[in-house]
This record gives sequence, C-alpha cells and structure tokens, in this order.
Amino acid sequence: MNQIEREFFGLLDMTHGIRDQAIATLGAGDLAFAIEGCAPVGEVLQAFGDIEWMYTESFRTMAQDFSLQAPGRENVTSGETAVEWLHGLDGRLKTALSSLSDEDLGKPVDRGGWQMPLMANFHTYREAVLIQFGKLDCYLRALGKDLPDEWVAWVG
Repeated sequence: MNQIEREFFGLLDMTHGIRDQAIATLGAGDLAFAIEGCAPVGEVLQAFGDIEWMYTESFRTMAQDFSLQAPGRENVTSGETAVEWLHGLDGRLKTALSSLSDEDLGKPVDRGGWQMPLMANFHTYREAVLIQFGKLDCYLRALGKDLPDEWVAWVG
C-alpha cells in the first residue's frame, strides 16, 4: 500500500462522493442547458471524466496527455448515467494509483515540456476536480437545483 492509498484514498472517495451527489440532481433534460457563452451541462459532466481519464493515464504512463477523452463519454445522457460512468473511471483511477510504489510517487510525470513529481500530479488532479466543482455549481444554481448539504459545505 503506497502513501496515496494510505493517506488520500479516503479524501478522494469523499471528493468523488460529493461530485456524485451534485450530478445526481441532474435529469436528462438538464444536460442541454447552457449559460450564455459557456458549454452545456452535459459537456461539463464529460469534462469530469476526461480529466479523470487524463490523470489516470498519466499515473500509468508517467506522461500527461491533455488531449485525451475518456472512453464512454458519449453515453452520458443524464446525471444518473454520468455517475455510473464516473464510478467506472474512479475504479480505473484507484487501480492505477494502487499499482504504484512509494518510490514511484517521487518519479516525474512529463506534462508536455515540463515535469511534476507524481505525488504533486495526484494533488493537481484533485485540484482540477475542485475547479470543475465551481463550474458545475454555477449550472446547478442557474437551474434552480436543490444543492446537497455536503455540496454546500464543501463548495459554498
């Protein structure tokens, strides 16, 4: 068991759980909603998966490819299907992270012209998810959704 598993899997599970609670408030009809000048909600949900997939692959290959799109993204048709899809990606992420040794966590990840230690890349993944939380929060509020209590406590 490496340091990420020991110290951060609980926090990762909480982060993904709060994401799932918020996404579950969305119905199929909500996914086409867009704030003027912004992508529709469905694309924001797909971005959650694309980010997770990019980072999962970086933990496997030690190279970050920002052009990757997550497999199955086209099947996101509602909040419920998005949560199911993301759960599959969550499992792949945890498998990739669990395959690492503590020594691997200090190895560099090539981020296209510069490098970051893998442990820092893990923290950057979670920060990217939190940025997506901010985006999703704007849509949820514009749609008049009742926000889960944990979401309000974590996001505002």
